[in-house]
Amino acid sequence: MGSLVKESSMGIQRVGEIRADRPVLLVEIGNDWIKMIQAGPARRGVAVTRLHVEPFESLGAELTPLIDGVIRKQRFIRSPVILCIPRQAVIIRSLELPSIKPDEVADMLELQVGKQTPYSKDEIVFDYRFFEGSHEGYSRVLLAIAQRSYIRERLFILEEAGLEAARVSVSSEGVLNWYAATAGTGRTGADVVVDLDAGYADCLILDRGNVLFTRSLPVGALQVRDDKDRAIDKLAREVRQSLETCQAESPGVEPVRLVLTGAGARVPDMAPALGAAVGLPVEIVDSERSVTGWPAEPARDGDAIRWVSLTGLVGMALAPDALELHLLPDSVRLRRNLVNRASWLAALAMLVVSLVGVWCLWGLMKLTLAQQRLDRLRLQNAELAPVVERVGNMKRLVQSVERRRDPEFSAINMLSAVHPLVPDGVWLDTLDIQVADGRLVLAGTTATRQDVRDLVNAIEKSPWFKQAVEAGASRREESGRFRFQVQAAMEIQK
Repeated sequence: MGSLVKESSMGIQRVGEIRADRPVLLVEIGNDWIKMIQAGPARRGVAVTRLHVEPFESLGAELTPLIDGVIRKQRFIRSPVILCIPRQAVIIRSLELPSIKPDEVADMLELQVGKQTPYSKDEIVFDYRFFEGSHEGYSRVLLAIAQRSYIRERLFILEEAGLEAARVSVSSEGVLNWYAATAGTGRTGADVVVDLDAGYADCLILDRGNVLFTRSLPVGALQVRDDKDRAIDKLAREVRQSLETCQAESPGVEPVRLVLTGAGARVPDMAPALGAAVGLPVEIVDSERSVTGWPAEPARDGDAIRWVSLTGLVGMALAPDALELHLLPDSVRLRRNLVNRASWLAALAMLVVSLVGVWCLWGLMKLTLAQQRLDRLRLQNAELAPVVERVGNMKRLVQSVERRRDPEFSAINMLSAVHPLVPDGVWLDTLDIQVADGRLVLAGTTATRQDVRDLVNAIEKSPWFKQAVEAGASRREESGRFRFQVQAAMEIQK
């Protein structure tokens, strides 16, 4: 329907993704009525699976447990949620601006907002929806303005009940969606659409899907119930006044019919009287027939529902992803973005902590397995220690036997090696070959101590021996000779 795309500077919020192929919960909190429907795709269109309509005395803390109790009792879904603001709580203007560029239109609307409301910019929240302009180079914009306090109060009630609105729209946009999908299909002329609710009526003047004019009328279905003729007469005056204002703003607009919907579709004989008073043929179109199914309870012809309109909620249910108005205060949007970012950072931190924990657990398991393996090896070593000692002793015994069997260390070879080294004045009485230790011990007597030193030097120079030393001091015997002992390590000859 719109030909331009509105740009947003606040980024994408992911409170609850709204899709036409999934169920959605729509909640309207007015000044004295609360309406809740759960709708979702069906075989042929959209079906309402849960419904609750209830009047309340005052907007306060008692409304939160009421909503929470209804959700629990009737098992409504909790996400995604669309909050519908009733038409009488919003200022809506249809403006034609001399530009088709979104950024230029946004700048123009910033200037227009202050002229359309008595409140300051800090006290309001606004949004807009594009339509095709009636002249080349122009665009028509549906501007919606609401008080921040009004929106925040209802958002707070929902949040206290465990709900978080993914979108905050206006009932008029739901009526517009419903008209585009049903009553306005194939229409070429202008229509006046009157959606009669319990305490007010929403009047829209549409031409080929574009909103030329919209106004909240201070006449409701309860007034029609209590004083039918007087209420219809007042409603007709309000509709005529709306037509005159629209024609003054958009010359040449001539509506060809009046579409009566909402609670007005259930009031007997209302259409002829209203049509005669307004001067237009009236066509009654029951918006509730636009969906393929309704729950059995509560009964829609009962007193609790008969005098209220569900057109706005039905229109939003028909195309929830086509809604464009989003009257979410910047403070709430910023808080949600911060919460989402904090949640993301918390999830990232948890992931990092989990990875570190897994890594530490893996390292601890690896260390534990290594310690267990080391303990097993130590136990095995302790069990093998006697065997190792026994094998070592056997090895040394075998080596000793092998050395003794070596011909190089036979007594004859040792004598042949030692004899040339002994000086003439040296008498040997002991030649001890210690094969296991690789040591040679010589003992005997000599005429002088110099002979002992000559023997040590000769042994040291021999290729058969090394490290020759005199063991202890030589001593003189009664015979006058010196008793000595010389030790040397044996060199293995290969």
